[in-house]
Amino acid sequence: MESRLRGEPLIAQHKSRASRSLYDAISEVDSAKGKDRARDYLQRRPFPHFEAAVGQPGLVYKVDEDGTRTLGRFVNRQFFAADKL
Repeated sequence: MESRLRGEPLIAQHKSRASRSLYDAISEVDSAKGKDRARDYLQRRPFPHFEAAVGQPGLVYKVDEDGTRTLGRFVNRQFFAADKL
């Protein structure tokens, strides 16, 4: 238990990974590869997903696992469908 509290396994795991420079990581951000990586990461996150409603300021689309898309907005951190506002 003490080794876990000191973080030794975490440090060993970090050292065992292939590291890359900060410059390399940042230079990939606005590239096609970086955008693909971000999209893939976001798609693996639990549902629902939220997407900007382009051309509709203040509104977002809530995307459920079955593909259902609901237009709405957040009020006090709670999503409300646009037709119920």
